Amino acid sequence: MKYRKALLLAIVMFTPPVVGANDISVCQKIFTLSQSALSNKAKGINKDMLMSVLPPKQSENEPEPLRSMREIVEEVYGYQITNQFAYSVYRAELCVLRERGQALQVEFAKILPELNSCSSQAPECAMQLAGSKP
Repeated sequence: MKYRKALLLAIVMFTPPVVGANDISVCQKIFTLSQSALSNKAKGINKDMLMSVLPPKQSENEPEPLRSMREIVEEVYGYQITNQFAYSVYRAELCVLRERGQALQVEFAKILPELNSCSSQAPECAMQLAGSKP
């Protein structure tokens, strides 16, 4: 059962979008993928298992959602993320900004306390931390 979730994650992640790469549907998948990574960690699936379903890294300029998925796994397993909704909004918004060429360099460890403190009903907080809202 554990491995079925990881396999499903890989299938969802590598299903190409129906339209161009800049389509928002790519970033909508990031929200779901981050929720899945958080859920898999909570269920005891280890980091190596999730990383094993990803193809070997080819370059520094990987396309979304592959780039985000690698980062999500590193963040989920490297930090204590208590506000899962805010985290998923943050990752999806960061994807949107990257697709637009507007992403800021943000050190995740520095924003994590604020991200965990965001109201679970206020996605604007996570969007602000991603750099899209003033």
